[in-house]
Amino acid sequence: MDATLTGQPREAAQFAAETKVANDLYMNSNDYNPTLMQAYNERVVKTYFWPEALWKDLRTKWHTTGGTQWSAIGSEQIDSGYRVTLCEFDTPGLYSIVDSKPVHDQHFGKSLSAEWVTVSWTTEPSALESRSTPAPRPLVTSIVSAVGNQNPGTLCDKYAPEPFVQQPPDPIQPGQK
Repeated sequence: MDATLTGQPREAAQFAAETKVANDLYMNSNDYNPTLMQAYNERVVKTYFWPEALWKDLRTKWHTTGGTQWSAIGSEQIDSGYRVTLCEFDTPGLYSIVDSKPVHDQHFGKSLSAEWVTVSWTTEPSALESRSTPAPRPLVTSIVSAVGNQNPGTLCDKYAPEPFVQQPPDPIQPGQK
């Protein structure tokens, strides 16, 4: 996270980054986990709800290994809360599994995405709630690309962690998760 952030801008940046990590933990888990699903869905509005059916659908289409890192590179106040700029990095290496072997597209670069995540202090219901809450709390109310159709590296590569590891992970043994 940007070390210069303090107060509510920092709180919003941390909440946004933790929400994206919660999403990754849930969506990339080997087995469906309702606790992981709840940890993400309680932090977002209904627009960004990830139910079990979508998790199962994604698992059949996208087999990967490796890891990612989210970094908050900025947080600015806007009318609806704070717009946090997040960068997702491919480290120590995110690999698609093709024919049981890890494959990495060398043209992809270090950055996987650049997003603006709006964190609002609101009583609006989360994706898991049917009613407003009595007191305002942080909630992700918007997630949009920070670079449109451009490569996320145009914004994020300069913030990539160093050293930047780009090697496939060691193979796992049969039956190992």
